[in-house]
Amino acid sequence: MCVAPGPEWIFFDRGVLDALALLQDVDPLPMEDLQRLLSAYPFHALVFILPPWESIYTNDAERDQTFAEAVHVHGKLQRWYHSCGYRVHEVPRLSVQQRADHVVQALSQSDA
Repeated sequence: MCVAPGPEWIFFDRGVLDALALLQDVDPLPMEDLQRLLSAYPFHALVFILPPWESIYTNDAERDQTFAEAVHVHGKLQRWYHSCGYRVHEVPRLSVQQRADHVVQALSQSDA
C-alpha cells in the first residue's frame, strides 16, 4: 500500500486495510461502519502485493505463520483489496532492486 501526500511516496508493509480485512474475517463490521473506516483511510488506488515465496520464506519472532497459512492470507488480502475497489498488482519474484524498480515503474505508469 502506498500514499503520496507530497513529492515522495510512503509505503506500508501492513496497515489499516489489512487489519480491517482480517477483522472482517473474524467479526464483520456493519457495512456503514466499514465504509466509514475505508473512507477515513484512503490509499493509492494501486495496491502492490508480494506473493509468498517459498524458497526465501522463513519464520522468526514476528512471522509465525506457516508458508501454507501465508498463501491463504495472501489470497484473502487479494480478494479483500479487489472488493474494496483497489487495483491489485502482484509484484513478480525478482531481486530486491528489480522489485523496487518494478514498483516505481508501475506507479509512474498508473499516474500517467
